Amino acid sequence: MIHHWLIAHVRAFRSAIHAFVRAPLTNAMTILVIAIAIALPLGFFVLLKNIEVVSHAQQTNAPSISLYLQVSATQNDIDTLIKNLNQDNRVQKITYISSEQGLKSFEKKTMFHNVSAFLSNNPIPAVVIVYPNAANRNTVAMNTLYASLKTLPLVDTAQLDAQWITRLNNIVHLGNQLSKALSILFACSILLIVGHALRESLSYHTTDIQIFRLLGATSGYIRRPLLYQGWLYGLCGALGAAALVQLLLWTMQDSIAQLAQSYQTHFQLIMISRVDIIALTLVASLLGWLGAWMIAVRFINRSELSR
Repeated sequence: MIHHWLIAHVRAFRSAIHAFVRAPLTNAMTILVIAIAIALPLGFFVLLKNIEVVSHAQQTNAPSISLYLQVSATQNDIDTLIKNLNQDNRVQKITYISSEQGLKSFEKKTMFHNVSAFLSNNPIPAVVIVYPNAANRNTVAMNTLYASLKTLPLVDTAQLDAQWITRLNNIVHLGNQLSKALSILFACSILLIVGHALRESLSYHTTDIQIFRLLGATSGYIRRPLLYQGWLYGLCGALGAAALVQLLLWTMQDSIAQLAQSYQTHFQLIMISRVDIIALTLVASLLGWLGAWMIAVRFINRSELSR
């Protein structure tokens, strides 16, 4: 029994392969359309993974609050401010950048190397960078500390350096929701593409199928090669989509590395993992099989009614 079952499936698989070989251009175009349909949500998914890595890497660094002091602040006032901040039990450490250090850093990082020689007064404010301790690095505690520090008398402007991370996390969350919606839409498109391709194929073999039915062929015998065709459409489309996205990521690597270097950091694009490729091929193959099953059942039922 099992031997006959295996033989039937091997024959059905060979029939599906022969159908691919008989119309290579048509099948290649169908696979390309499926690959593009899969590549869009897949590329979006990989983009989100890379953004999540950046977000996680930044969250592992200690967040800080930068206090830009008034230009008129005296050194004695600044020393008093730093002393008071060091006594705050919410603060882990303080980094002070004087206005002179800020001006020198500005000259090094820009083309204005000797700008200080033409200035009567230093316009760069002194900066006090406050690093909260581990217990006060959550969003609520950081916002509370930020609200209290920005109202200090010597502070002209305060900047919470963790704000953009929160925004980035919100973008990632929104992107995940959008990715799920896109995946559902493109899954439906795969069903439609496979169904349309097989319906066109079936329309040319209606007479052959009717002859098989007259000879006693079961619905499973007729349906089996179509299911393997749909499975192959999904499998090849998934592999094609993975290749397209990997190629795109590979071409972007140098540009991303140069962009990261301009921010004095290092970032390596995350490619599609083997686990992701295996999961993708399984899902796409299943969708191709399901699309083929839907059109095959519909066609066989219609043939039964027309007899």
